[in-house]
Amino acid sequence: SVYSCTIQVEDDAQIDKQAAAEIVGNLVDRLMVSLEKVQDACRAEVLRLLSTLREREDAIKDHQDRMKAEKTRADSLARVVNDGEERARRAEAGISEVKAECERKIMEAQSLCDSKEAEIRRLEALVDRAAAST
Repeated sequence: SVYSCTIQVEDDAQIDKQAAAEIVGNLVDRLMVSLEKVQDACRAEVLRLLSTLREREDAIKDHQDRMKAEKTRADSLARVVNDGEERARRAEAGISEVKAECERKIMEAQSLCDSKEAEIRRLEALVDRAAAST
């Protein structure tokens, strides 16, 4: 009877171990399924984030390209403006030279006119004297 009791206890312990092993196995299986679901969700989120990152990188690259193009255009316009300003300065200098030359020629012409008027008066005086002496 003691022997039978011992066997019964051992059998019960064996059954308890098997039941515990089965429960643990079921829990492990459920945890593995849950882990796979979490891993799948994490992979999906990582892929979504990578896609978003690529989109933002592309947007940044497009923006940088536009800024480079704008800078190139601005540099080009600045060169055109600087060239125009330089041409304007040269034109103003040329105009000043022409104006000074014109003023000098006007003064020469005025001086020539004055000397011709003096010669005309001298000739008129000669004509008047010659007419008076005849």
